[in-house]
Amino acid sequence: MSGPANKNNEIKNIFLQHLPERFVAIEQAWKAVNSSQGDKNQAEKMLARVQDLVGSGGKVGLIDISESAFSLENQLNLLIARQNFADGEQTGRIDKLMNTLKEQVNKAIADQFSTTVAPGDKIAFFLRASEDIASGLTAALEALGFAVLPFIHPDDVEGELQKRIPDILIFEGTFLKQMVSLNRELRLQEETEKKKIPTVCLSTSKQLEQRLLALRSGVDAYFLHPFTMQKLVEKIQQLTSPKEEGYRILIIEDDPSQAKFAASILEKGGMKTLAVTEPLHALDALNDFRPDLILMDLYMPNVDGKELTTIIREHPDFITTPIVFLSGEHDTDKKLHALSAGGDDFLTKPIRPKHLISTIANRVERSKALKAGPPGQNLSSSLNGPTARHYFYEQLESLITEATQPLMGGILHLAFSNQKKNQPAFTEPQTETLLRELRTLVAGIAGQQDIVAELDNGIGVLASKPKAADLLSLASKIQNAISHHYFDCDGQEIKLNTSIGICLFDKDINSASQMIDRAAVAAQEAIKGGGEQILIYDHQFSKHTENDNQKNLAALLEAAIQENSFQVIFQPLSTKAASEYETSDLSLRLRHGREIVPKGDWRKVAQDKSMIADIDRLSVLHALSALENKRREGKQIRLFIEQSFQSMLELSNIEWLRKQLRAIQIVGTGLVFEYAIAELGQDLKVAKNFINELKEMGIGVSLSRFGANTAALRVLQFLHADYVRFAIPILKTDRETAEKIVREIHILGAKAILPGVSDPQITPEHWLSLADLQPDL
Repeated sequence: MSGPANKNNEIKNIFLQHLPERFVAIEQAWKAVNSSQGDKNQAEKMLARVQDLVGSGGKVGLIDISESAFSLENQLNLLIARQNFADGEQTGRIDKLMNTLKEQVNKAIADQFSTTVAPGDKIAFFLRASEDIASGLTAALEALGFAVLPFIHPDDVEGELQKRIPDILIFEGTFLKQMVSLNRELRLQEETEKKKIPTVCLSTSKQLEQRLLALRSGVDAYFLHPFTMQKLVEKIQQLTSPKEEGYRILIIEDDPSQAKFAASILEKGGMKTLAVTEPLHALDALNDFRPDLILMDLYMPNVDGKELTTIIREHPDFITTPIVFLSGEHDTDKKLHALSAGGDDFLTKPIRPKHLISTIANRVERSKALKAGPPGQNLSSSLNGPTARHYFYEQLESLITEATQPLMGGILHLAFSNQKKNQPAFTEPQTETLLRELRTLVAGIAGQQDIVAELDNGIGVLASKPKAADLLSLASKIQNAISHHYFDCDGQEIKLNTSIGICLFDKDINSASQMIDRAAVAAQEAIKGGGEQILIYDHQFSKHTENDNQKNLAALLEAAIQENSFQVIFQPLSTKAASEYETSDLSLRLRHGREIVPKGDWRKVAQDKSMIADIDRLSVLHALSALENKRREGKQIRLFIEQSFQSMLELSNIEWLRKQLRAIQIVGTGLVFEYAIAELGQDLKVAKNFINELKEMGIGVSLSRFGANTAALRVLQFLHADYVRFAIPILKTDRETAEKIVREIHILGAKAILPGVSDPQITPEHWLSLADLQPDL
C-alpha cells in the first residue's frame, strides 16, 4: 500500500476506534434536548456534534454514516429553526434517524473488524462509554496481535457473541448494572464452545458498591482509574494466553500420608507439587524446585516450621516466597507466634480441598503481582514503526475529539536532510534506516509521557507542556542533540540538518491529521528559511490563520487546500426509477473553528483568488476514493460533485483526470461533474470540448441552477448534458408548466434533479412526483 493510502487507512481505523464515543455523545445530547423540554442551546450543541460527524465521516470514506448524519443534521436544523420541540412528528423523525445512524455505526465497525481480523488473531470485544478511560488500549492490543471490536451498547455485544467468541471482553464500569443478561449469554457460549471468556472491568468509580457488583458479576480483573496502560495490557495478555504450567508448590510435611494427601488435592487443582518429608532437606529442594509457594507443617522432628521459616527468610532468593502453614494447631497465640517468623498464612487441619486450592492460588497471584513492581518505561516508547505511528495518531485524535477544556502542548514535526550541501536525496531504504535511528535518539530526549513516532518523511513528537516556551525548549534540545550525532547511512557516518515545525493545540483544530499537517507545513517553512530553524505554526504563519473578529477567507482557503482540511459531505439522492447505483451529492464544507463558513462565500473568494481549480481537484480525489471503497464492498455508487468553469480552462486537467482513473483502475462511470449553467455561458465551445473529453472517460455531466427557459434548454441541447438540477425559483411553477419542463428535458436525453432546500415542505407535491432525482432529507 502506498504511503498516502496507508496514512489514510490508519486515520480511518483511528476514526472508527473513536466512533462509538462520538455516537454516544450525540445520543446523550439528544436525551438532553428531550429532558430539557426544548432547550435551544442543547439542540445546538447536538447539532455541532452531528456536523462534526458528517464532515469527518465523509472525509475518511464512510459514506453511509456521512449520509445518515447529514439527514439528521437537516432535521435538527429544521427543529431549531421552527423551535417546536413539542412536535411529536418532527422528534419522531429524529428518533428514527438516530436509530438508522446507530445501525450504520455498528455496521461500519463490524465491517472494518471483519476485514482486519487475520487467522490466528486474538479477538477482544471492547464495550466503551462516552469517556475513553483507556486511551491507547486499542493500538497497544493491536500491536500484540489482537483484533479489537468496539461496542457502545451491551445488547450489541450480546448479538455479536452469537456470531463469534472473543478471547476476552473488556468493558467500562458504567455498564456493570447492564451486564446481567450479557453474563447469561457469556456463560451459554462458554458452555457451548467449551472455552472460558475472561472479562476485565475498567472503572472510574471508587464506590465499594461498584467493586462488589463487579466481584459478584464474576469479572476476572478490575482496574480502577488511573491505572497504567502497561499493567492493563499485561493482565489482558495473561488472561488470554495459554495457561502456563501450574503453580509450583513445595510441600514440607514429615508425615508421608499427609504430604501425599495435600499433593493430590493441589495437583487436581492444576498445580505441580514436590513433597519433602525430611525437613532438613528442605533447603536443597528449594534451590532445585524454585517453588511459587511453600506449604509447611508446623510441628516436625529435628526442626519445626517456625525455625525453618526463619532460615528460609535468610536466603535473598526466597525472602518473598509465600509460606503457608498447614497444621492441626488451634491455639491462636501459637499461630501468631509462627506467623511472626515470616509466614504469610495459617490453615488449620482438617481443611476442605476447595479452600486449600483457592488460598494457595490467591497467595501465589498476590506474590506475583507484588514482584511485578511499579511500571517501568511508558508503553508507547517501546512501540516502533507503523505501530508507533498508529498509537501517535490515536492518542492525538483522542485528545482533540474528547477535550472538554483547552489543551496544553502540541506536536513537533522534525524534517531532516544531509548536512553536506549538494548531496543527492536519501533513497527510501536510507530514509527508513535514518528514521529509526532518529526516533531512538529523540525518544531518549523526550519525556516519558511524550509520544514519539515515525511520520511521513519525518519524526513526530506529541508533548503535553504548559507553555509554548517549553515546546521550543524541547525542540531546541532535540535539534542540538541531532546536530552532534553521527548517523549510519550505508556504512558511512553522516550528520543531519533538522528543521522543526511546531503546532500548538488550538480551538480551531478538528482532527489529528489537520494538526500533523500544520506542523509539517511549519517544518517546510523552516526549510525554506534556510533550515536548522524551529518555527511555530500559529505564530509564524498568519496567512494560514484568522482573527476571530475578521475572517480572512482567502487565508483560510489557502490553509484548507494545503492541509486538505475541508470536511467531506455526502447527501443521498433518491431516484424515482429503480437503479443499481447508490446516488449521492459529494460536497466540501469549510469550517472556521466551530463555525461553518457559508459555501457561497468561500467559493466566490476561491474563484476570485484562482483557487477554485485546486478545490475542484480535491473534490475529485475524495470522490474517487469513495468509488474505490464502494467497489471493494461490491457496490456501485454514482456521485455528483460540483466543479467550476475555471477547471475547464486548465488544459492539464484532462490528462490529470485520466491519470487518477488509471491509478485506481476504474473508468469514470459513477462520476457526474456538475457545472453552474451560467458559468459555462462564458465560452460554450470550450465547455463542449471539455465535456466531450469527460464523456470519453465515462464521466457524466450535470447543469446546475437550471432555469428551464428557452436559452437554458438550448444550452442543454448543445452540450448534451446528462442531468439538470433546477434553480429554486422553478419550484414555484404550477403542475402543467412543471410537466412541460420535465418533458422537454427528457426529450433532450437528460434527467431532472430537484434542488436542495432547507425545508422539504416548500417543495410542491407535483415536483416531487415529476423529478427523476431529489435530495433525500
